[in-house]
Amino acid sequence: MKSVRYFTLNYTGFTTAACEKQGYLRLIAGEHVFYTDKRYFNDPALFDRLTINQPLHLGVRRLDNGCYWIHWLSDGETLLEPSQRVTRWARPL
Repeated sequence: MKSVRYFTLNYTGFTTAACEKQGYLRLIAGEHVFYTDKRYFNDPALFDRLTINQPLHLGVRRLDNGCYWIHWLSDGETLLEPSQRVTRWARPL
């Protein structure tokens, strides 16, 4: 993965895409905006286990527009990792 960056931030929750069929999530933390797609991960149901108001550790890549694409994340208890069988549509543009 090119130019991986790491962040630890206070997790306040994701906002979801307007359409339920889409798995896109957005996390705003201070001056940074992070995106990901639940379909990109081994077990998307683990997103529901993340603890609000706890530290969240992110492995990300910076996008051309200055936002970040989340590749993995953990709150210390739950680890969300990308699926090895990621389809093309689940990757960032």
